Amino acid sequence: MEIQSETDFEFATIRLRVDGIVEFTQKPVVIDINEVKECHAAMDLLQVEQPFLLLVIVPLGASSTKEAREYASQESIRNRIKAQAIVVDSLATRIMANVYMKINRPKQPIKVFSDKNAALEWLLKKK
Repeated sequence: MEIQSETDFEFATIRLRVDGIVEFTQKPVVIDINEVKECHAAMDLLQVEQPFLLLVIVPLGASSTKEAREYASQESIRNRIKAQAIVVDSLATRIMANVYMKINRPKQPIKVFSDKNAALEWLLKKK
């Protein structure tokens, strides 16, 4: 898939795909609240249409602080997202994603996948 624009951080890469999906690929580090705020500011600079479809790719070893998760789950942030697919590559990361969904109970459709193509297919149906 062709990328319209991209922003790279030490902790993640954010891509705006030509199909309108925002792809957030976390690096195997712990993200804190300031880094989450940086990501949302970068999405504003990418001029992402809102609400947008979000593809989150979380490798083994990646996580976020409690404060970062709480910030990201605020209604004002969640309202920017139409649907979210989370791609994980390990059972441990899948469990963490499921716990996040259970605790934060987002209103938007959200689903965990182990396959990026399946996640993209699901997201595109939410367009």
